[in-house]
Amino acid sequence: LRRARETAEILAAATGAPVEEEAALASGATPAPELLALAREAGPGTALVGHNPELGEAIGLAAGAALEVKPGSVAAVELTGARVRLLWLEAPAKRL
Repeated sequence: LRRARETAEILAAATGAPVEEEAALASGATPAPELLALAREAGPGTALVGHNPELGEAIGLAAGAALEVKPGSVAAVELTGARVRLLWLEAPAKRL
């Protein structure tokens, strides 16, 4: 959880948003469909920071296909009504 917390704190520093710990984001705690429901409940502009495979699976559900979601990836998911759609996915650049 430490690395996820550090990542959330970086986002908070950049945006001014608060950091709130959520047990459902712990590794192995919540299946992908429930993570999407959590994001929907949290509302627009919310960033969920967590772990694979659950977040990767949630992003895949939004995309409608299994995707490789590498550690450090960032995705934008649209949750409008019953609609779930992946808008974009960015993986960290490969280090040489």
